[in-house]
Amino acid sequence: MIAPATIVNYDIENSSVEYDGHGWKHLHSVSLFLATDSDVMQIFPIFLLTHSVEVTLLFPPHPSKMEQLAHVQRALMSIPGSAAVVRYVKASHQDDPFRTILELILVIFAIRTLLMNRTRSDQSGKNFVKLTEKEIDDLVDEWQPEPLCSPLTPEEQADLASVPVIVGPTGPKPKLASNGKTVLNFASYNFAGLAGNDFIKERAVETLRKYGLGSCGPPGFYGTIDVHLQLERDIAFFLGTESAILYSQAFHTVSSVIPAFCKRGDIIVADRGVNFAIQKGLQISRSTIRWYDHNNLKSLQEVLESVDRECRKKGSKLTRRFIVTEGIFEGSGQMVDLPKIVGIELKKKYKYRLVLDESISFGSMGRTGRGLTELYNVPATEVDMLVGSIANGLCSAGGFCAGSRVVVDHQRINGTSFVFSAALPAMLAVAASEAISILTSTPSALAALHENARLLRSTLEKCSEYIDITSHPASPIIHFTLRTQSAPSLLPSTAEIVLTKSNPHTQAVPNPVQFDIAAEEVILQQIVDESINQGVLIARARRLRGQEGVEPRPSIRVVCSAALGKKDVERAAGVLKGVVGKVCSKRKGMSVFPLNPAQSGTKALQPNLTFAFELCHENAQFIECVCTGSEYTDLEKHSHELGRTDLTVSAWLFLEVVLGSASEFSFRIPSGRCRRAVRNSIDAMYATKLNFAQPPGIAAALPADRERIHIYEILKSKMDLSSSGNI
Repeated sequence: MIAPATIVNYDIENSSVEYDGHGWKHLHSVSLFLATDSDVMQIFPIFLLTHSVEVTLLFPPHPSKMEQLAHVQRALMSIPGSAAVVRYVKASHQDDPFRTILELILVIFAIRTLLMNRTRSDQSGKNFVKLTEKEIDDLVDEWQPEPLCSPLTPEEQADLASVPVIVGPTGPKPKLASNGKTVLNFASYNFAGLAGNDFIKERAVETLRKYGLGSCGPPGFYGTIDVHLQLERDIAFFLGTESAILYSQAFHTVSSVIPAFCKRGDIIVADRGVNFAIQKGLQISRSTIRWYDHNNLKSLQEVLESVDRECRKKGSKLTRRFIVTEGIFEGSGQMVDLPKIVGIELKKKYKYRLVLDESISFGSMGRTGRGLTELYNVPATEVDMLVGSIANGLCSAGGFCAGSRVVVDHQRINGTSFVFSAALPAMLAVAASEAISILTSTPSALAALHENARLLRSTLEKCSEYIDITSHPASPIIHFTLRTQSAPSLLPSTAEIVLTKSNPHTQAVPNPVQFDIAAEEVILQQIVDESINQGVLIARARRLRGQEGVEPRPSIRVVCSAALGKKDVERAAGVLKGVVGKVCSKRKGMSVFPLNPAQSGTKALQPNLTFAFELCHENAQFIECVCTGSEYTDLEKHSHELGRTDLTVSAWLFLEVVLGSASEFSFRIPSGRCRRAVRNSIDAMYATKLNFAQPPGIAAALPADRERIHIYEILKSKMDLSSSGNI
């Protein structure tokens, strides 16, 4: 017989238990039918749901268990915050009972996850194999880590080895680690001579002792201190803008400013010769990029008209439009005509905003170093976003963007480099503020800079037979390239090449190779090395080949400084003039003409030399030879394809004797057969008195007949004395 049902009522608020064999008619919210006495403990979570729960049992429970249950409930209710949890569960259960069940399952799962073992023991796992100590040692010995990057090529190793190392602090006259010599520094950006200023160093030391070394956080997260805000105010007041924002890296400044305002669908009209940082900013923005010819305002106007005409024809909605250019171009030293861009003919007429990068002109141009706005007497408010480098002009670190308060405040949230980079160290901010104060109070420093630039440029212009100066006459950096008949890739004709798209909204800049980069860099590096040996530190304008939008012409960059006196500049100018003449005079007799006139669209403008010379062997052979070390392998390969090792050797002898470039074209003879070919080739050339036949119209500087025998004796002695076969 089944015992009569017992109604159990548990009042949570009064913590009391009542039994009524005949049932209880109080209001209740839950009724459960339990089969056993032990099931009472399973209904405990239900007691937390309501104030009154009615439970129907088939078997009467023991009173002591209900008292235990009440004791547990009282203990839980004594926990701080438990009443709020109970009220939440009650309200949630009344609205959605299934939500209560789901939350309970999630809580159980979370508790199980926290309590479970995070790692397996040595014996767990079906596929676990325990290795002996010897096996572990063998695996460790056999393991070869993969390199983090590909090894350097011989050209990259030579390029890296050519970088001079300075001992001690930099300045106008640093000391080199290679030979211990003190050289005149025409390679560092020290326009106003602020590097090494004693007063700035004292203020930096004081700031270091007060604030410490680093900022310990991004500007928006406890990284900004009072000296950063003061520097922003100093820059804004110095340039004449409403506000300014400070970035901790100069390179990331413009590459962060552009994508902060330019998004997909916006139109950017940019100069083809902008620096690499601007190119990265344009790429990140994913805007529609339209390029105009380098520093050609007529081309800029044509592009603006074309964009306006296309938008009117398509009836497209109004988009944000920007003009992006540099004040003084980092890659060429040319200067933009700012008044014409901000005038009514371009910017205002076509309703564009102007982004001007003054990383070179800030701190170097104008009476007090305010840049092109001061030089051309253009209000800084006419430039929507004025970007500059604190590292170049003020000899500190970081960059800035000055403009209206709206433009600056927008970057504090949307400028990626500002938001996600640590703030500038306090001592560098103070150094920049002091540099601005010096420029404002002593404009004579920049007057000396401009005088030194004019003096150095006037001397280099006398080498116009060998070099072309691409920089603006007022620019403090002087770029010069080798004077050849090859055309720079920034000419308007190259803009007509069909563009290839890098993404659906951005067209990549055409990249036609119209000059022999490796050949010109070899010659320019010879000029740099010889200048350093004679006490003048200059540098090649190094590029990221293959990543630039337009491959710039290889050039040497000479940076003037106000810290050097007139005698120092005159001495450096004389050294550069002599070195340029010495290195380039070896190639004075070379004619530069296309490798193949029919290839006018590809290699026609490469400065390679085609010398067709006749060798006095059984059959007259004509081969094409180029006078650069990097392309000598092409000549060697061509000769081996003809099965004539002596052709390669004879071609080398021609370059050695006629062009006088022994060190550039020396190579090692690997076998006795090749050594005999060298000797036979020398004998054959001596027997014919080195009489080369040339195609009509090609001039070559052949030595006189009486000198050829002497050359032969030298070559013969080299063969006799060289046991290793290194000619």
